Amino acid sequence: MSTPTKATSAKTDAVSSPTSPVFSGFPKLLKDPKFSDIKIHVGRQPTTVPFKLHRALLCERSTYFDRMLNSQFLESRSESVELPGLQPGIFDLVVRFMYTGEYTFDATKVFAAQELADVYEAADYLDVPDLKKHLMDVIWARLDAPEKLDLTFVVAVLGVLAKTYCEVETLAKVVQNLLERESLGTWMARAAFKELLDKYGIIGRLILENSKLPGVKPPPKGWGREFRPKAYCGLCRAKTSEQTAISPSSQSATEAKATANTALRINNGRCDSDAVTNRAVDAAKGIRIDADRQPVNVDAAAEFQREMTADLSFSGFPKLLNSPSFTDLTIHVGLPAQRYRVHRAIVCERSTYFAAACISAFRESHTHEIHLPDQDANTFSILLVYLYTGAFKEASHDIQTIANILVEADYLGITSLRDLLLQQIWGHLNRTVSMRRANEESTAAGSTRGTGDRILTAEYLCMLLTTLHKISYSEKKLQLILQQFLKAGNLGTWLRDKAFQDMLDGDGSLARLVLVAHVADGEDETAKMSAVSEAVRKKIHCKGCGKKVASLKNEDGKTAVVLSCRHWAYI
Repeated sequence: MSTPTKATSAKTDAVSSPTSPVFSGFPKLLKDPKFSDIKIHVGRQPTTVPFKLHRALLCERSTYFDRMLNSQFLESRSESVELPGLQPGIFDLVVRFMYTGEYTFDATKVFAAQELADVYEAADYLDVPDLKKHLMDVIWARLDAPEKLDLTFVVAVLGVLAKTYCEVETLAKVVQNLLERESLGTWMARAAFKELLDKYGIIGRLILENSKLPGVKPPPKGWGREFRPKAYCGLCRAKTSEQTAISPSSQSATEAKATANTALRINNGRCDSDAVTNRAVDAAKGIRIDADRQPVNVDAAAEFQREMTADLSFSGFPKLLNSPSFTDLTIHVGLPAQRYRVHRAIVCERSTYFAAACISAFRESHTHEIHLPDQDANTFSILLVYLYTGAFKEASHDIQTIANILVEADYLGITSLRDLLLQQIWGHLNRTVSMRRANEESTAAGSTRGTGDRILTAEYLCMLLTTLHKISYSEKKLQLILQQFLKAGNLGTWLRDKAFQDMLDGDGSLARLVLVAHVADGEDETAKMSAVSEAVRKKIHCKGCGKKVASLKNEDGKTAVVLSCRHWAYI
């Protein structure tokens, strides 16, 4: 791509497309439909707008119309074409460019950024390459301008580029430009940007891959952590609109009270009542006041740590597991069905599903039979052993079985088994982090961590993230687990894995969670992104397709290249 031109104005970018001897524009034909030979109906009924145009010009400028009107399609023999998926106003701008070669981006318009995105999407749909190139020139001019970027423009541009499947290399350059201009925390703090990441996972992946490059502004240390509890006015019940992060350990109650008086502003104005001051002090101490005025500790990380270290063991009834004596419930699992004779009192103790089926007015409570045709018998056998004995070892099962256990335990409401499995993973991660820190003085230990560890492979991480996300596991808890994975493993290695890339590209909300966990990690460990942070940035070519790429050095000292065409090769 050609070098972007610098913007001359912060308000209006009127970048003209390069003219050629072949095409100088036909502005008169646009206004005079005298020789038009086709009518384009744009929009949906009953607000369809007709455009009287010329086949020859449309086919010359648009590959879409060329294939439609010069082929065996029905439209090639018709005098009208319908485009219900396009907006008439946007199509008018596209047609104006096809006839005159002109498009002007006016930043002073209310919805200028959205209009630019809509025109680009229409140009992509109609395959008007000159207009797409012209719009990219406009985008680069805005990105290179010294003025502060508007978030609306950023969201619109990234969204349309991801939606239209533009070249990954182009989208990556836009992301790099944005990261160099603004702190990542600035964008991530905005709801519109979070929604964008949830929708298009590839944006989150590219931010992850480029967040450690030279020149990128780092986010504030500790960004992303929940250190801003909500406080309420004791008189009007309004939430505070502005508050200052206060460290409970660094201030006494008196100091916190004095600070709170100046730090907290109520939505309907400053309030000086004692009730507000007292509640502000509670907020400064890290306490959230909920609707019924009861204080609740907001230290989610400490609470999750207690949850991950709680004693979930129980002795159970191992002798009854294989004994048909006194069984009073038959469970049919899978197709063909495998029959299990169990004790209602035992399976209902730790399964909300069985408790509801056996104790309520459901038919199963009278027939003493439950059918689970969609469940896997082998997985159910593992769950049944846990229900009777409390025994479970994560290391004894393969990755796919772990995923099946999580899904089936969620379906049957056996949350204690899910928590026990996550406890074992959490403990393994903690031990790995402790061992790495103990050996930090050894360069080799830092560069090879995570090798040979099943839990720290990209395959295992992809399984765990997608499965927990599928069963609607708490997003906050999942983020804490991710942070621990990032401390123990190597994000640069995972980002080079095709399965991990596909997971991020396919699920925007997961990509956002990984990004938030990465940014929220207070430790600045360069080795985590060694494959990216040590980028040589010199241009080399792929032997297969000839595309230029950035040369990267991995942790083994070899040189590797990653291509926009998704090739990966050592050279």
